[in-house]
Amino acid sequence: MSAVLASLPDLPAVVQPATTLNGKRIRVPPRVNLGDLTPNNLGTVKKLHACLFPVVYSPHFFDALLNHQSHPEEYNKLVFYQDLPVGVIVCRLEPSDAEAPKTLAQAAAASKGKEVEGEGEAKAPAPPVVDGKSYKLYVMTLGVLAPYRHQGLGSKLIHQALTAAAASHIPPKPKPVSKPTPPPATTNGAVKGKKSLPPPPPVKKDDKSGKKKVEEEEEEEKPRPRVESVYLHVQVGNDEARRFWEKWGFEVKETVADYYRKIEPRDAWLLERKIEPSLSDAGASA
Repeated sequence: MSAVLASLPDLPAVVQPATTLNGKRIRVPPRVNLGDLTPNNLGTVKKLHACLFPVVYSPHFFDALLNHQSHPEEYNKLVFYQDLPVGVIVCRLEPSDAEAPKTLAQAAAASKGKEVEGEGEAKAPAPPVVDGKSYKLYVMTLGVLAPYRHQGLGSKLIHQALTAAAASHIPPKPKPVSKPTPPPATTNGAVKGKKSLPPPPPVKKDDKSGKKKVEEEEEEEKPRPRVESVYLHVQVGNDEARRFWEKWGFEVKETVADYYRKIEPRDAWLLERKIEPSLSDAGASA
């Protein structure tokens, strides 16, 4: 653990030094942004997990995060404070009828369908297909480095996921149908009072900018899997984390015995929240 912490860059001060404006002391708010998980920052995601959580995740767990079918970009984010990554949220889409994992090993292995020691093979959830079916979102991990907690960074991450889940209920806007413009009245092929102009040159098939624009429009029009609920596990005894999730509308559905195998206490609460098409911005600071 000390080697991992030593490899991280020096973090900036949590609050910027006070400055003055017209003789009055003011504080400049820090820059806080969210970013996607990419092959370039996957190493950062691994280091954050090593610092934040008392369990060791396998390389398969992190490799699966780049599969955007089961881990869509809108639900998996890094939070940057002053351009440095200080927190992360990792979520997975599952069919609504998929069984919730009974152990942490099953939860981590399910993304790749890897064999869990002493438990056989974990069944990987089927990739989401936009076919009118509903899905649920499993929050696998969410954490912010200790010096940066209680500033709303964790709330920003979960708000992003819940907002994206609520937006999945909104059907995509239909593509506008362009009506052809009728040609002006002509006499012997020419516009009255004007000389006839040659037709505009056709668009080249190899026009990369035009092709890219069409692809972006098609991508925006694709419907997303509809998320009906969001759920997660919290270690029994972690009352602070439980209060955080309850302020975001989550409820304890059951207590899973022996969810953790190598840390104490071993039981976990399973919390869940139903998703409605509209989402209030109310939430807790974390």
